[in-house]
Amino acid sequence: MVVTTSGRPDRITREWWRTRYGQNFPDLLSEGKNDFLDTCISDVYTLFYGVGDLWSLLERKVYVEKTQLCYGLLVAWYITDLFPDYALGVISSGGVPVLMKKIGNTTIKFSETSSTSAGSVNNADLLASLKSNSFGVKAYMMIKTSGKINLFFAR
Repeated sequence: MVVTTSGRPDRITREWWRTRYGQNFPDLLSEGKNDFLDTCISDVYTLFYGVGDLWSLLERKVYVEKTQLCYGLLVAWYITDLFPDYALGVISSGGVPVLMKKIGNTTIKFSETSSTSAGSVNNADLLASLKSNSFGVKAYMMIKTSGKINLFFAR
């Protein structure tokens, strides 16, 4: 387990990501794609900076594992949406949130992307764009069910 001097888990590396997600992105396994993959990882860390704090209240090992898992999913989501030709066996809606999915007799419906309630103008779900592919849906669920998000909105 590696933790940076700031106390946050170390960033995932291209090797870490390839080990876990490479089967869905075989074209990104070659060394010729190192710069591309490093850029995607940096982009995701910039876009989702706060993910690095979401599980900091948990035991250190769990904090590191959940944080890295979420960033790995976010990188896979990002590449699938922006560069769908690299994804193999992953269905994406090209950045448009998936609200319903039907496979055979099974139907899955996700919650609405925005809602209004008494005393509130609009509670738009700013993370709804993550629902555009299966990697993003998993990251969305991790973020939405993290302890810190629940504490933040309980105030």
